[in-house]
Amino acid sequence: MRQLSVRRERVDEVRHWLRNYLELKQAIEAICELNHDLLRPDRAAAKARSKPHD
Repeated sequence: MRQLSVRRERVDEVRHWLRNYLELKQAIEAICELNHDLLRPDRAAAKARSKPHD
């Protein structure tokens, strides 16, 4: 973690950038999980079988 000082007039803009970054990071993590499951099909099949159905 790093702490930076931001001019008051740029705070909203920086907060917007930070939200975008966090959303992107979350999306990339989800993609990585999917790729991991696809690269290990035996594990993915076991996961699908263990999920409860509605």
